[in-house]
Amino acid sequence: MENTVLGFELGVKIGSDLVAGAKSHTLTMTAELIETVAKEDGLAPSNRVGKKPWSVSVDGLVTSAANNGYAQLLTAYHSDDPVTLLMEGKDEVPDQTGKARVTSLEISASGGAAVATFSATFEGTSTLEIVTA
Repeated sequence: MENTVLGFELGVKIGSDLVAGAKSHTLTMTAELIETVAKEDGLAPSNRVGKKPWSVSVDGLVTSAANNGYAQLLTAYHSDDPVTLLMEGKDEVPDQTGKARVTSLEISASGGAAVATFSATFEGTSTLEIVTA
């Protein structure tokens, strides 16, 4: 299908820097529901939206370049301060931004000629906003 958005066209940035070496990322958004049923409502369900937590996971290749993604993520992990994430979109996938903390960081290396990989998870600490031009 020619209207599809390809995965390489989307990206995750810490501030203005693309997470280098990233192979894939996932943005997860949820909405917590608060039940608002009163006894007189009977069995009819009723609720409203409460918190809207979000998280981002990113996986990639460890490189020896000065701006490698693992080094970026390690710095963010040890800073304890939230970083500004930008999930770059394209066309019908709008850019989204918010502050988040690294809550998980892994590096994996197997024997032989396999390339070392990293994975990280960010948990949102602010509202996730759609970037408008």
